[in-house]
Amino acid sequence: MDRIFRLTVESMWARFGWLNVSAGWFWYGVVYLLLVIALEGWMLPRSRRWRVPSWVIGVMGTFVAFTVAGWMFFVMNVPKGRYYAQGRYMFPAAVPLAFFLAGGWARWIPEGWEGARVFGFLLLWALLDAAAFAFALLPYFYKGG
Repeated sequence: MDRIFRLTVESMWARFGWLNVSAGWFWYGVVYLLLVIALEGWMLPRSRRWRVPSWVIGVMGTFVAFTVAGWMFFVMNVPKGRYYAQGRYMFPAAVPLAFFLAGGWARWIPEGWEGARVFGFLLLWALLDAAAFAFALLPYFYKGG
């Protein structure tokens, strides 16, 4: 079950070549750090500027929970050795997850940094994508994996 969970989470964020090419520990570490920052932003916000009605948070959270529960039901009922640990099964929860990530980051960064916040996060994600491409995909396909 640990392998299934790990492959599913990794392939949701970046796992290439029919799940054969990992993006690397550094890339996943940075992604997990950004997830922790978003979670911390919801728990201890530094800015109250980004306010959301509680019913929206409830609907988004319920949708994520149902998606994860559906994935768990699928994984538990697939015969041994025939599991499909692919993050694409979590794609229905992509919009609510993006909502929680953006909301957590928006609440974490102090007021007055709006332009820097948007530019900084876009730049960070672009650099992460470039790093995954340069350190995972290119070496795998051009150096024989």
